[in-house]
Amino acid sequence: MEELSYCIERGMREYLLESHWKVMIDDLQQGLQCCGFKSYEDWFKTIWIPIQSVRTDLDPMNSPVKEDGSLLVPIVPHSCCNPEVRIPCLHDTLQQNDTISQWSSAGGAASPFRDSIYIEGCHNGLLKGMMGALSSFNFLAALIIMIQVGVIIIAKYLQDFTSNRPVNTKLDVVESEKQPLI
Repeated sequence: MEELSYCIERGMREYLLESHWKVMIDDLQQGLQCCGFKSYEDWFKTIWIPIQSVRTDLDPMNSPVKEDGSLLVPIVPHSCCNPEVRIPCLHDTLQQNDTISQWSSAGGAASPFRDSIYIEGCHNGLLKGMMGALSSFNFLAALIIMIQVGVIIIAKYLQDFTSNRPVNTKLDVVESEKQPLI
């Protein structure tokens, strides 16, 4: 599970740098209807937006970037958006300046932000998928073992059946008929 966590976290860091990671993460999040690894907040803790993509010429008090390069504002990729919700997806405050006040309540139980994205991480969905694959594999392995045991039992039965049968009984009768009756 550690390797899976490392792979997803690496994909999140490389999301905007390498297109294959973006495609993989987007497909994963849309397919499993999830966001991040353990929760959508993983995107807030991960440095995934290149610093050159963000305006750094702003007053330090208004800058969306911390000194370590991470973002102060919560942003998640568009693939975290829940298309079943009938409100606009509030996934990017840098592009949606008029929604910043709704992000400030993102930690609350009921906020437009939380309603517009998937909040559960992909961890549980991946585990369910892996467990489903393992249970299918276990079923097939058990079925193959039962078939092999059945073949062994049939082979043993055939061996016992053929070893207890008298050999050449018909031939013995024919030869006794050929002998003279004296």
